[in-house]
Amino acid sequence: MIKEGDKTVFNYTLEFKDCPQLADDEGSRIIVFEIPGNANSFLLKDSADLRAAKALINYACFCALRGPVLIKGGFIEGQKKNNNTWHLKASLKPFPDASRTVDFEADFTRK
Repeated sequence: MIKEGDKTVFNYTLEFKDCPQLADDEGSRIIVFEIPGNANSFLLKDSADLRAAKALINYACFCALRGPVLIKGGFIEGQKKNNNTWHLKASLKPFPDASRTVDFEADFTRK
């Protein structure tokens, strides 16, 4: 989802599928960040860029990592396809020493 104004704000939600045999395994990760509203492309390539974009991930699950966390590493790049659509690709490390990344590539449409 995209919201525009002085800034363009992106919101990406990854939902975990529920397994009927496991209790409390469902949940989601929500990634939010902003870029200047007049940008046609961008590359957030390090912790300083991600911090300036107010990039955060919110863990909404019954797990050890819960709540919002500023993203510390990785990248997000985006290209505006038209007035309503952006194509984004990301590989994010919410924690600098994390071995796992949160990866996605998707088209985002303004709502």
